[in-house]
Amino acid sequence: CGTYIEYAANVPGLMGVQVDTLVERLGLGKLPFVMTSDAAAASYDAIERLGLSGRVAVLSIGAGVGMAVLDDGVPVIHTDGGAGHIGQIDVSLGENSPTGPDGGRGSLEAYIGASALQERFGKDILEPAQAFDHDPAPLFALSRAIRIIHVMYRPDAIALVGGLGYRLRDTKLAAFVHDQLSSLAKPDAKIVYGLDDYHAARGAAKVASLGL
Repeated sequence: CGTYIEYAANVPGLMGVQVDTLVERLGLGKLPFVMTSDAAAASYDAIERLGLSGRVAVLSIGAGVGMAVLDDGVPVIHTDGGAGHIGQIDVSLGENSPTGPDGGRGSLEAYIGASALQERFGKDILEPAQAFDHDPAPLFALSRAIRIIHVMYRPDAIALVGGLGYRLRDTKLAAFVHDQLSSLAKPDAKIVYGLDDYHAARGAAKVASLGL
């Protein structure tokens, strides 16, 4: 019966949909296609446009939180075709931690996924610096996740992309991350931010054209 989408925590309406049927509904007919995550697609574009090299961890923050890790452009893969389910790691802040869309209490997506932020602030966040100055819990959760990434992957750079990710440049995130950061992190590792909303779209086009 073909390949179907078994689980989509952040877009549950896609669960059970046949992939070939979805492609046809998009008007692509029987054209060959490549499946990839938004974080993986965004990484190919962001790394090139931001001039990054070495080991780079790319976090895509929007509806959920995804991650890709690349060594000089080559993906690091160890969990279900990716670099780990960063959105589901436990970054609980105190008691009564919120529950993420996957059912995991205290997950990163429970703090900084789109639905979590809408519930916390009551609207889409287009100016996160102002919102997070008032309620920094989502930034604390994200900084904890990034500190874990520094120790687990020891990247040369961490790039934040996605609808929210690149808008975090004017927040206190970097200060939270580097406050007494483990000495296992590379001392010259940097946090950089995407340029716009379209890294994933451009990267997906590149993935499709090159068959990556």
